[in-house]
Amino acid sequence: MLKLATNIPSKKRAELHLNEYHEWFTDLVADWIDFAADKCNVEIKRAITGLDQVVTVTENVKFSQSALSAAACFKRIAAFWNNLHWPQVVKQYGFMMRVVENISKAARFYVKESHDNLKRKGFHHDSASEEFVVTQQLCISLNDMEYVREELSKIPDTLQFDPMISRLGAVEGDQQAIAARRNLLNLVNSANDDVKFLINQVVSSIGEQIATDISHHIKRLINSDPKADLIQLMDPLMAYLSRNMGTFHSSSLVAVLEIMIEEIWNVIVNCYAQAIKTRLGQKAAKRVLTSIMELESFFYAGGDGLSKEQIKSDEFRTTCEILEAQSSTDDELISHHLKTLAKWTKTGNKSDSMLHFSVGYIQNKEILEITVVKGTNLPAVDSNGFSDPFVEIVLMPEKRFKIKAVKTDYKGKELNPVYHKDFKINVKEKFLDMSGSVVSLTVFDHDFITKNEFCGMVVIACKDIPRLPTGSSGIDDPNAPERKNLSLPLVTDTMTPALKELSERSHQYVHDFNLWYKRGSSFAGNIASSLTGGFARAFSLRH
Repeated sequence: MLKLATNIPSKKRAELHLNEYHEWFTDLVADWIDFAADKCNVEIKRAITGLDQVVTVTENVKFSQSALSAAACFKRIAAFWNNLHWPQVVKQYGFMMRVVENISKAARFYVKESHDNLKRKGFHHDSASEEFVVTQQLCISLNDMEYVREELSKIPDTLQFDPMISRLGAVEGDQQAIAARRNLLNLVNSANDDVKFLINQVVSSIGEQIATDISHHIKRLINSDPKADLIQLMDPLMAYLSRNMGTFHSSSLVAVLEIMIEEIWNVIVNCYAQAIKTRLGQKAAKRVLTSIMELESFFYAGGDGLSKEQIKSDEFRTTCEILEAQSSTDDELISHHLKTLAKWTKTGNKSDSMLHFSVGYIQNKEILEITVVKGTNLPAVDSNGFSDPFVEIVLMPEKRFKIKAVKTDYKGKELNPVYHKDFKINVKEKFLDMSGSVVSLTVFDHDFITKNEFCGMVVIACKDIPRLPTGSSGIDDPNAPERKNLSLPLVTDTMTPALKELSERSHQYVHDFNLWYKRGSSFAGNIASSLTGGFARAFSLRH
C-alpha cells in the first residue's frame, strides 16, 4: 500500500485524502451512549435487588455497594466522553446533552429503586419496640441516595461543561453558548430536584412515625401531676430523642444528619402546636412552655446544632406566644398585649394606611408632647367611599397612668386628613420608663347616628420616646430640641395571642374592649364602669 501511495500523482493524493472521517462514527457513538445508559441501569437494578453489601467509607459512615456501583457507572460514561474529543463542536454539544440526560435518568432510577426498596422493607426492623427506632440500615439507605445526588451534582465539572461551551460560543456566538449552558444545567438541576424530592419523602415518612411518639410524650407531660418534677417527666422524651438522633449522628453523612435533625425539630414544634389547640390551664401551659424551651436549648447545642434561624420558625414563635399567654396572669397578659401591639406597629405591618406624628418628652417640665400631623390612605369605612376620621391618644395601662384620653377633631369625608394638632400631657417619667408602658394613637371614623368605628391604631413603647434636654419650653418654642418624627402604618388586626387568651378566660373586659375597637370611643366610659377589681383598673380606657 505504501508503494502504491508513492506512485499516485500528487494531484490525485489530495482527492483521496480522508476528510471529516469522524462522521462515519456518528451513529456508533450515539448507540454507545444509549448502550452505556442501559447497561448502567441493569447494573443498578442488579445491585439493589441482589445482596447489596455494606461498604465502610469512614470510621462510622457506610454506603451500600449499589451506591458505589451507580457512581462508578457515571464515571465510566464520563471517562469515555472526555476521551472522545469529538472535533465538531455543534455535534459535540448534541452528544453531551444525550450523555447528561442518560446520567440524570440513571440517578433518578437509582434513587427511585432505593426509595421503593426501602418502603418494601420498612423504615426499621425492630418490630418488638413500640416506638420508632432509627436503624443503621435506614441511615445507610439515606446515605446512598445522598451520595448519588452529590455525584450527580458534580457532572458539570466531570464532563467539563465550560470548555465545550466556550468552543461552542466561538463558533455559534455567545447567545447560543448561553442557551446551551442553560439547557445542560437544567437537565442536571431537574434530576437533582427529583432526587431531593424522593429523599425528602423518606425524611417526611420518618418524621411522621416520630411524630406519633413525640405526641405521646407531650400528652403525658400535659396530663401529669403539676407537682411532678419536670426534668423527670422529660427524661423519657430526651432518652428517645438521644437514642434516635445518636444513630443518625454516628451513621449518617453530614448532609443527611442536617436534614434529619431539622426535620425532627420541625416535627416536635408541630406536635406542640397541635397539643395546645385544646387550651391548657395556667400551670400546665407553664410546664409545657418550659419543656419546649429545654428542647430548644438541646437542639441549639450551644451553637453546634441547628441555627437560631432554623429553630425559631414561625410555628415555633406562635406556639411559644400562645403558651406564654396561657401561662400568664391577667396583668401579665395585658402587658404582653400592649408590647405585641407596639411590636406589630414597629415591624411586620404592611398596611398602606399611615399616621404621621411627632413625639418627645420634656424632662424638666414632665410633659409628653405629641403632635398629630396627618393621616394618609386611611380606610374608607363609610358607604360614600370616605371616612370622617379623628385620632384618640391614650397612655396605657390606665392603672399606671390614670390619665384621660385626648383626641383631635374629626375631618369630614377625608382619607388623607391634616390635623397639626398639638397635645401636652403631664406625666411622671418614672411611669414612662416602666416595662409595658405604651402610647396608643387610634383612628376612629366619627358617626353622628351610629357608634364611631375603629379604623386602626399605632402603638409605641414609651421607652422609645426621646427624652429631650432640660430647659426646653416645648411646642411653643421655635428653638425646642428636635422630637421624633414618625410615619407608622396602622394596625387593623389587634387580636394578639394575649388578647385571645383573655377572651378564653371569659372576662367582661374583652367583650367591652372589642366593642370599643369596633364601634368607637363612646364605649370607653362603659368599659371602665363594667370592669371590676384590679383587672379593670389595669386596662380601662376612660375618657
